Amino acid sequence: MRESRIKTMVGLFLVISHFIVILLVIFFYFRHGFLFDEMTTTEALIVPMFAGNTTLTVSWIIATRKEQPVEDKVLSGAFTFLSFFFPVVFTVYVALVVCLKAFNVIEDLEKFKAMLGLGETFFAVYVGMFAKSLFDT
Repeated sequence: MRESRIKTMVGLFLVISHFIVILLVIFFYFRHGFLFDEMTTTEALIVPMFAGNTTLTVSWIIATRKEQPVEDKVLSGAFTFLSFFFPVVFTVYVALVVCLKAFNVIEDLEKFKAMLGLGETFFAVYVGMFAKSLFDT
């Protein structure tokens, strides 16, 4: 797949998923899945998880708003797959943990925070590596 297409698709996925997960937490707050303190704590944990990658993506979009790629390289299948795999799995993991807390499957806030932290530690490193390799201008 061409590099410009991967950048666009992965970048838009990162930005959109960032806001969808934030809105999911707010939705569950209004549906009484989170108390106010739990909602604000959750947002305080989740926003930084996605912010670095979203910032890289938005910066790249702004920097290349008028440029056409001079050399649009074809990237390997493995790179293409992992460029999508890690962000998707990370987003699904975070959304799943949020849903489990909202439905009281995870009752303890400390366990919930630990699960989010573990997910961030495990997945965000890899998501960040691919985002940086794609969008670092």
